[in-house]
Amino acid sequence: MRARWLTLALAVGTAAPAAAQNDVARRSFNFFNNDLIIEVLDRSAGELRVIRGGHGRVDVAARALGGFAGFGLGGIVNDRLRLSAMGAYRVEYLVSVPDNIRLQVQLPNGDLTPAQGGSEATFRWEAAPTEGGGNAPDPAPELPAGSVLTYVNAATPQVVGFPDVARIRSIEVRVAGSDFRIAASRPMAMSPRATDQILINIRGDVDPVDLIFFVPRAADRFGIRVGDEVALMAGQGEIESYCASAQEFTGPDGSAGVRLTPVNGRLDCRFGYPTTGPMARH
Repeated sequence: MRARWLTLALAVGTAAPAAAQNDVARRSFNFFNNDLIIEVLDRSAGELRVIRGGHGRVDVAARALGGFAGFGLGGIVNDRLRLSAMGAYRVEYLVSVPDNIRLQVQLPNGDLTPAQGGSEATFRWEAAPTEGGGNAPDPAPELPAGSVLTYVNAATPQVVGFPDVARIRSIEVRVAGSDFRIAASRPMAMSPRATDQILINIRGDVDPVDLIFFVPRAADRFGIRVGDEVALMAGQGEIESYCASAQEFTGPDGSAGVRLTPVNGRLDCRFGYPTTGPMARH
């Protein structure tokens, strides 16, 4: 495995820059009926929040983690709002409906529930069992307190590049989950131009950020570069770091992890014998 990691590390090239993205789908529907049924047609776990306000319009916002969401107004008299997502492990919907309508919600288990009076109601459901008796994907890893999920993709990039780490307080890599995820200590927009390379370039007078990369155990290869140096490699459930400040740890869910902590805005990394992992010198 290590020889393959070496080839990857030296073939990184220029990563695509992170840019602004809009991962929330939105749409508005004119609505003048007295009754509305919201049908949730998902197999993934999720949450629906309904708020009341205004007249003559239904507004929908949806975010599908790891996939994409869609919705439409249907039924014989356009009295059914249908929500669904594809490829996601979790989906979230926010629906605004008029104040004066009678509302019912049909969750994926088929139950039809009247929405009680009040300005807000929240509904949650679990993922449906996989068909054919196959193994369910690994559950999404729990985020540390104070961190927010900023990027999810079923494909794991081969490399994440940092031009420098002057505004980075810490970098963690954990082996967990079924999708590649990035979490941060504050909201960040991630929209790489390619799925195999991501560049994280934080500039300006901003507070240093903590970053967490969740790498699936099944991922074949993943690397972090800082400038021209290889800082860390991961693949097939193993992690090796080449930085002096690297620390191994075990997450609350039992996942293996390595934390890199820059000192004075720099990481001391030398590709060769790793400082962590099974090949480390002890």
